[in-house]
Amino acid sequence: MLVLLDTSVAVGCVLTVRLIGVIEAEQRERDGNCVRNDRLLAVATRARTHAAADLRPDLMAEVEEFFAHYNRLSGKEFTPIRRGGAEEARQVLEGGVAAFRNR
Repeated sequence: MLVLLDTSVAVGCVLTVRLIGVIEAEQRERDGNCVRNDRLLAVATRARTHAAADLRPDLMAEVEEFFAHYNRLSGKEFTPIRRGGAEEARQVLEGGVAAFRNR
């Protein structure tokens, strides 16, 4: 999950966030296997400078490129499938929670 904050916080801090979007994606591993690797985007609940309406229109494209570049450095391929808003992000999150509980 990528969380947008007003300031940096220490590693291990627990924050409350509100989901604002999702990037549904596939990731090809170095061994050739393809797995889903969706990315949730959230804003810290008390963030003052990151209201959902204030986000730059090109932010999602920049986040997609960041993950693509990050994976390329590890010999992997990150391919975005589609973008979604807060409701789609919630559905992805709930699906992940259900899959974890059923494993």
